[in-house]
Amino acid sequence: MVPALAAKDVMQIPEELIQKWDGLKSAGDVEKIRIASGANMKKMAFRSAISRMYKTRKGPDWLFEAIRDYYTAKELRLFPKTEHDAK
Repeated sequence: MVPALAAKDVMQIPEELIQKWDGLKSAGDVEKIRIASGANMKKMAFRSAISRMYKTRKGPDWLFEAIRDYYTAKELRLFPKTEHDAK
C-alpha cells in the first residue's frame, strides 16, 4: 500500500542520478519496480508517477527508494563488484 503523500515526503532527485538510471533503463523495468515496491497502484498510474518524477525531478520518498533499490540491484547484476574493485 502506498502511503499518503505529504509535502515533507517529496524529495528532489539529482540530475546525475536520473542520468545514471536512464543508462540502466530497459523495457519492463517499470513493471518490475511496481511489483518490487509493493505499490497498490494500477500499471498506468504507476507508469505516470514514474514519468512525472523523471520530468519534474521530484517525487515521493517511497517511489525514489523503489527506483533507487531496483537500479542499484540491476547495476550490481550487470557490473558485479569484485574484491579488486574494493581496493
